[in-house]
Amino acid sequence: IMMAERVVEEIKSMYGVEAAEELLLRFVKKAETLIKNYCAINNIPEALYYTWVDLSVDLYNLSFNKTEIDGKVASISEGNTSITFAVSKESEQTMLAAYSETLNKFRRFRW
Repeated sequence: IMMAERVVEEIKSMYGVEAAEELLLRFVKKAETLIKNYCAINNIPEALYYTWVDLSVDLYNLSFNKTEIDGKVASISEGNTSITFAVSKESEQTMLAAYSETLNKFRRFRW
């Protein structure tokens, strides 16, 4: 079984994601490419397996929920009380930065 297919199976069992396998595999492959490019490596080591799983799930969630409330208030109205929260769009690069501490341990210099 290929490593990417193992990641798909792990996502299904750990997170209970019921998406089609082909769809999940797309996000797993995307996460694989992001990790390989960030670390400048050709193969993802076993030690990054769960990072790969988590990043794949984050990419999956990001694609279906493009915005997230970050807790900052954008506006407040008094009549009939209305509060609007600031909404931020998270990019793949920002998401990848969240994994940088782990990924940096495997990062190689490029010439």
